[in-house]
Amino acid sequence: MTHSEEYDSLLRQYRDLGSEFEHLCYSSRNEVQRLTDIVETLEERVRSLEAENQALRQQLQTRYRQPKILGTGGFGTVYEGQLEGRVVAVKRQKIDEHTRTKIQREIDVLRHYEHKNICRYLYSKYEMIDGHWHLDIFMKKYDLDLAKLIRDETPTAEEKRKLLKEIVDGIQYLHSSHSKKEKIIHRDLKPENILIQRENNGYSCALSDFALSKITKSDDTIAKATSHTSYCGTLAYSAPETLSNSGGKFQKANEKSDIYSLGLVIYFVLTDGGHPFGNEWYKIPLEEPSLEAVMDSIFKQLLETMLKNDLTERISVEAITKHPAFFNEIEKLDYIEKCYDLLKNADENAILCMDYQFDELDWRDQICKHLRRQHLGHAKKGKIVDAYQRTFIDLVKAIRNKSAHFTEFCEKEIANAETPTVFSSSPLIKESFCKYWLDKFPQIIPILYSFLSISFPTSEKGNRNFLTELYGTREDLEIVQKFCFKSFSTQGIQRISEKETSAVVQNLLENKICVIGSSSTSFELKLKSSSNVTKEIVREKEKVSAFDFRCAENCQIAFGYESGLTCIYDFDGSYILHLKGTNGESSHTEKVLTIRWSPDGCLVASGGKDGRICVWDRKNGKYGFIKSTQINVEGYAKDIHWCSSRQFIISVGSFTIIQISVFLNANGDGASDLFSFKKVDLRSTEPHSICPVVDEFQNLSDKVDRTSLDISSGLLASLSQNGNIHVWSLSDQTNEPIIHLTLPPFQSCCTNSKSPKQGILWKSFPSSKIIYLASISNCSLRLWMFEDKDSFSPENILTFSAPDSSSPISAYSFSPCVRYFVFSHNFSVFIIFLKAADLQPIELFTSPERMRIDGFEWHTSSTKLYFWGKKGAFLIDLLAQATFFNAHINY
Repeated sequence: MTHSEEYDSLLRQYRDLGSEFEHLCYSSRNEVQRLTDIVETLEERVRSLEAENQALRQQLQTRYRQPKILGTGGFGTVYEGQLEGRVVAVKRQKIDEHTRTKIQREIDVLRHYEHKNICRYLYSKYEMIDGHWHLDIFMKKYDLDLAKLIRDETPTAEEKRKLLKEIVDGIQYLHSSHSKKEKIIHRDLKPENILIQRENNGYSCALSDFALSKITKSDDTIAKATSHTSYCGTLAYSAPETLSNSGGKFQKANEKSDIYSLGLVIYFVLTDGGHPFGNEWYKIPLEEPSLEAVMDSIFKQLLETMLKNDLTERISVEAITKHPAFFNEIEKLDYIEKCYDLLKNADENAILCMDYQFDELDWRDQICKHLRRQHLGHAKKGKIVDAYQRTFIDLVKAIRNKSAHFTEFCEKEIANAETPTVFSSSPLIKESFCKYWLDKFPQIIPILYSFLSISFPTSEKGNRNFLTELYGTREDLEIVQKFCFKSFSTQGIQRISEKETSAVVQNLLENKICVIGSSSTSFELKLKSSSNVTKEIVREKEKVSAFDFRCAENCQIAFGYESGLTCIYDFDGSYILHLKGTNGESSHTEKVLTIRWSPDGCLVASGGKDGRICVWDRKNGKYGFIKSTQINVEGYAKDIHWCSSRQFIISVGSFTIIQISVFLNANGDGASDLFSFKKVDLRSTEPHSICPVVDEFQNLSDKVDRTSLDISSGLLASLSQNGNIHVWSLSDQTNEPIIHLTLPPFQSCCTNSKSPKQGILWKSFPSSKIIYLASISNCSLRLWMFEDKDSFSPENILTFSAPDSSSPISAYSFSPCVRYFVFSHNFSVFIIFLKAADLQPIELFTSPERMRIDGFEWHTSSTKLYFWGKKGAFLIDLLAQATFFNAHINY
């Protein structure tokens, strides 16, 4: 190849290489640009993702600020969050096959059913968290729940009433038929599921947590209601039927199950966090709860119709909303006025039952004297006399009349030193007026509510209309009627002690009782408040032989023991004093037979088998005694009867009665310095006797076994061993005519009694001149009635001989209101209605476990009675006895 050709070839190669280089450079620029564009795109995406991530973090921080937990439950956790700028509660729940249905049920209830007392639903949203779906339910945020409110704060009684009314309104809305004719059963009512919002004038509330709720058709019956193979709800607030497992399934529940739970919630509020079964919730399906801790008598009655183990005996929420427990003071006054207007045409027997249920000796004595005189009286022959009778219906009438003419009532001068401060406000408001009456007589409205239901025949359409207006549905009316009748047809006997009991004493001021148990080896003292033992004292090798209690500023009990010791205890069980003689020796060397407080509680007198009569001045620490041998009396002290705060009568031996006067200003320590005495020998006419005795006493040969004194009339009676009763009037006036009476004996019919069982007892009615005298001799009973002390002409109104002559009458007592006389014979308790035209003993009940009854003590109510014996002590509500109720209807 020539040189020229080689050059041309190289030049072409160069040019080709240059073209290829240029092509390569162009391609590289495009690739670099492409890669640069990719990088820039990725950088932009990263920036975008960072912005989105920042926004999500900010959104999460905004929604759950600190993720503050408001509460936790079986189906999720509740946080505090925000929605559209406002603070809300967010309930987050994990969704799985077990919770899906429950979560959707709660959404359905919250979304479709709106009410001011139902937790307000706002929004819901699904989210994927840690590979699982969750549902957030946004709801209105409340301040706290009911449990925290009651335990941490102190709402007033009025605030509690309003809250409970709102809870009931919420339940009524759930149980009512809605547009789809559906009802909602909550099934998990408890204080933690009731949310509270603080407001300027108190609190408002809303029901929450509907995960267990059930939507049913409005015509579902109990048989169609829900059943399930696993337990639903909270054990402590469940109805009995939901806790009873039968055939592998828990029993079916309907809206009446909510009523029981609602009753437990109401109890929780009224008792400041209490539960009727305490921590023993397993007892819910086994027994009905005790309501003694509920102090409001109107709410207590309501709970009695809600907390029934049989759901068919529970009233509906409609009846609950009509119950006067939720009325304010003005509404309660209106209710009393309306009831009185209805009672004008009511059944007489129902009105009579109201009067016996009320059981006040005289309500007029309970109100201030000025109010009684100026507003409840009228002028008659220059004197102010009562315009109203002592009956319950007249009390209702008085309240109704003064309420209906309230303006005139306020115009009268009422404020003076005697008038309660409730009437001193100016101007007087009706709320204060109502509060005064209901504080004095809290049983008024419960009695009206119960007995009005049975006061009219429901067969008449007009009666049915206004009765259902007061009580709810026809079914509710029947439930209340059954509740009223059932209180008279069931044996309401409550055991208060299982051990041998020698006495039961009641503290009227503090509503406590003292149960004195005594065996051959020990003495046991129990102080009980309601059903709880508050104090228990046991003294080994000591047995009580006599006791007495006083109930003044400080309630105290004086005990005498078989060993001769005498001690005093406070009613809280605290040991106060061992009563000893001046030289430190025991007051008695042998068994103490009788011990009694003076009426003012300053003095204690006792008599023992050693013949001593001892007197202690508790206030000044003085002590004195005298021996029966010093006054030429054979025998020992038996019965002490205080005539006044400084004078008492004591029977000594078989024929002697001594009147002892005590000097509190005595300076010495001996008997002669502390008291003086006068003696009467029932067989003589000594001039220094209590009262001169007629000649027939000179020949008296039978021995006195028992004595009894009626302080108001001054009548003293002695029962001798052969059954003779001697009655005379105590008097220090020698110029008064001698009054003495001998009542003939009744032949004892008891065949196996070596030592006769005898007793004698006076009872007078404070506002009446009638005086009753009962004498017991083995299995025989006699009742005498003295129309007037001055006339001294008794009438033998009853002579009774027990059909079974093998055992004596073991216990007997007059009721405080002097309407009844009860006695026990051969395991049975009999009652005599003293106002009946035909006085005949009526058998009330047989004592539990066929126990011989050794004593009776009346409750503050004259229709409740304590009784006791070797098998324990019991309290019976006589109104719970069908025999008692039917007898009142007849008498």
